[in-house]
Amino acid sequence: MGWATYIPANLEEFHDKFQLLFENRSHVNTVKVDTAMKQLKVDLDWAANLKVPDFYVPLKNSRVTEAKETAYRMWNKMQQGIAPGKEDVQALYDMIDMSPR
Repeated sequence: MGWATYIPANLEEFHDKFQLLFENRSHVNTVKVDTAMKQLKVDLDWAANLKVPDFYVPLKNSRVTEAKETAYRMWNKMQQGIAPGKEDVQALYDMIDMSPR
């Protein structure tokens, strides 16, 4: 499967997506920001890819560095068993480039 674009309809949907990623984090290879492409990329393992493609979220040009720091912090917390907080998800949501819709 290739990469699918994901743009959440609202903050609640985005938070739910990260909650689902947290609950199934054993099937998540990486959550990182590709600074060249200006995308938050979520790479899933082969088992997850049987049902769901890897996906990316387009980011605002001016917020890529900040998004990278936020995503890194969130991913590290998730690996330690700490669910993504509303504050981090809100901050990341505010960095999404909604124009590709």
